[in-house]
Amino acid sequence: MYTKLTLTIEKEVIEIAKEYAKDKGQSLSEMVEKLFQSFDLR
Repeated sequence: MYTKLTLTIEKEVIEIAKEYAKDKGQSLSEMVEKLFQSFDLR
């Protein structure tokens, strides 16, 4: 199940991250999800 998450991040950082994700063929949401999964929080 997916749910929304609201983050407050500097505008310039978001713009760079979106472009990076686009270049990688992924959405920013997918990249953030993978980052969180890499933390091995379980």
